[in-house]
Amino acid sequence: MSSLQSDAGKASVTLPPFVDRDRVIDVHQVALMLNFSAAHVQRLHRTGKIPRPFKIGGIKNGWRVGTIVDFITAASQMEAA
Repeated sequence: MSSLQSDAGKASVTLPPFVDRDRVIDVHQVALMLNFSAAHVQRLHRTGKIPRPFKIGGIKNGWRVGTIVDFITAASQMEAA
């Protein structure tokens, strides 16, 4: 079991009603959702262990909230199996 699965399995993601699944978040917000550092999220991205972000500026990457929520849900289901 990877550290990503074990940590993601502990996370409980419930979006407040004002947060849209299509909202774009940066690496720091993804790190908060996954309970990792921003540097670790970037390492996971480089190794292909989290969903791919898209460019939202020159060098800045972004993820959709729904993509990260789905990723956390899938990781926790894999751990439970």
